[in-house]
Amino acid sequence: KERYRRLERLVGGAELGPLYALSPGELAAMAWCVELLTRHRIRETTPERLLCLDFEALLSNPAPVLAAVFTHLRLSAPDSYLENIDQAPVWSRYAKAPEAAYSPQTRAEILQQSRMRHGDEIHKGLVWIDRLAKNAPLAAAAFSGLLPP
Repeated sequence: KERYRRLERLVGGAELGPLYALSPGELAAMAWCVELLTRHRIRETTPERLLCLDFEALLSNPAPVLAAVFTHLRLSAPDSYLENIDQAPVWSRYAKAPEAAYSPQTRAEILQQSRMRHGDEIHKGLVWIDRLAKNAPLAAAAFSGLLPP
C-alpha cells in the first residue's frame, strides 16, 4: 500500500486503477516502477547521493563494482581485499540458503524457468508499465531505454 501511495504521488494524476484489481504480475511491475521512479527523482534532485549498480556486472566481475561502492561511500579498502574478491565463497552460494551452491549457470536456468512459468504475468506487468509510461510523463522519461520495444 505504501508503494502504491508513493507511486500516486510520483506520477501525479495518472490513472493507476485500484490496487486490489492488480494481478501478481502487475503488482510486481508497480513495485519496480515506483522504485525506479524514486531513483529517477533522487537523480534529479541530489544526483551525488545516488550510485546506480548493475547487478549482472556485480555478479560477473565484483571487484570494479565494489570499488565504485567504496569510492561513493568514501571508504577505503586494502587493494588485497578486492584483488581476489571474485574467489570469495559468497559468490558461489545462494544468499537465502548459504549451504546451497549457486552458480551463474544455475541463476540463468532459474530465471529462464521463471520466465516460462510466469510468462503471462510478466506480459501483464509489461502492459501495465507501458500504460503508465503513456499516461505519466515522469514515468516515460524514467523508463526510456529500459523497456523492450
